[in-house]
Amino acid sequence: MNKITDKNIIANITTEMNLRGASSLSDEQLLALILREGTPSRDVMEVSKGILARFSLSDLATLPKKHLISRVKGLTEESVTSLEACLEINNRINREKTSGKILRNAADIYDLVRNEMIHYKKEYFRAISVNCRLELIGTEDVSIGSVDSASAHPREVFRSAIALGAYGIFLVHNHPSDSPQPSLSDILATEKIKQSGNIIGIQLIDHVIVTSGGYYSFNSGKTVLQTQQSKKNNKCSQNAKNVL
Repeated sequence: MNKITDKNIIANITTEMNLRGASSLSDEQLLALILREGTPSRDVMEVSKGILARFSLSDLATLPKKHLISRVKGLTEESVTSLEACLEINNRINREKTSGKILRNAADIYDLVRNEMIHYKKEYFRAISVNCRLELIGTEDVSIGSVDSASAHPREVFRSAIALGAYGIFLVHNHPSDSPQPSLSDILATEKIKQSGNIIGIQLIDHVIVTSGGYYSFNSGKTVLQTQQSKKNNKCSQNAKNVL
């Protein structure tokens, strides 16, 4: 009985989309189209609403599959697999759009990754490769969880850059705490990677710490906030200055 209900729901949403366009659909309707079906106890729209009642769209891009399934009644592993596939396609489309984009400094890096990385609940350490014209040619997440001199190993950091024949890389990672202050581990890892880059001939152009309120640039030794810089951040900037 519920499968028939789900089919009717999907048919109605599809009809609306064909008449008015996908942009006319709500988040719940779009998510229902991806999930396709619910369970005997909850139809697909109830499952869709249940997901968005607990998580934002940005959360869905980063939460582990098991976490989603355990927190939302009626959400199956097959449904989450379909959702993961859609999210990955979106990520690849975005990467294609930004390929060739010129990245001159930390501000350009912040604009590139801010909307994505500020929502991550763990620290993501990313290497962004550029050619000699400073055009983006590739990105790779090299560490998830925390940044230190062990996890941010030069072998992983430069692997993609070497394969792409990159001129240089920007390193970027988020601080879930929302403080741009670099830790001692951040400073040590940056110095280690800089030295490794000098040896292999790939320049570390900058290392940027991203938060929702601003960013820290190791290259300039400064914190740039969207609001007035606090005394604490000024002190932090001086402590890590001139690492690059």
